Amino acid sequence: MGYHEQVGELDFTSMFPSIMKIHNVSPETVNCECCNNDSVPELHYTICEKRKGIIPETIGEVLRRRAEYKRREKSATDEAIRKEYHRRQTALKWMLVTTFGYLGYKSARFGKIEAHESVNAFARRDLLHAKQIAEDKGFSVVHGIVDCLFLKKKGATREDYEVLCDEITKAIGINISLEGIYKWVLFPSSRMGEAIPTANRYVGAYTNGEVKVRGLEVRRGDIPLFTRKVQGEVIELMAKANNVEELKKLIPSILEIV
Repeated sequence: MGYHEQVGELDFTSMFPSIMKIHNVSPETVNCECCNNDSVPELHYTICEKRKGIIPETIGEVLRRRAEYKRREKSATDEAIRKEYHRRQTALKWMLVTTFGYLGYKSARFGKIEAHESVNAFARRDLLHAKQIAEDKGFSVVHGIVDCLFLKKKGATREDYEVLCDEITKAIGINISLEGIYKWVLFPSSRMGEAIPTANRYVGAYTNGEVKVRGLEVRRGDIPLFTRKVQGEVIELMAKANNVEELKKLIPSILEIV
């Protein structure tokens, strides 16, 4: 918990759909009647070796197209074109997200909870493997959630993070990239108690000035607009700070906003 400086965020690209494609996870392939193996880590479920599942068969092209749009977005020099590719890859992202969610949807006509569990099992294994690789390279893991890791290492450069991403990608088989390096990032305590951390709430400012917020009031629709506006203004001011020491100096100005 608390504030951290110079933290790199590494995100797996389409992690869950990629797992479904790589490991042939589909409702009709998990615990099939024709095979007997121990393919799924922890759960020891069987995955069919004789046929390709309908889910891996269909999402392959979506994964390929999204990767291409992300590549074009990154290399685009025209802002309008960059935004267009961003919208396209985001649309495909949510298509892929629903393919995973539908596996465990209780009313799905074509779904299987064991398939949903299998994807999570592979994801846990891969995230822990990535964590181990990072630690072997001298990085400290500040936080890890679902498909991303927050790492820091004294004196680490963007190039150091990129090299680490390449190594993890080669070891696991799923692309992981540097989302950005935070000037500062805060992982607040839970509302239940100051000593209890919370996994899905954080706020930070990247070195390029962009702000990332997850789980705080400013992102929630069930919070009064007035409260969200105040918090939004406070975070906008905080984003100007380059480190924790500068954040402390902003406290009088933050209190004025409040």
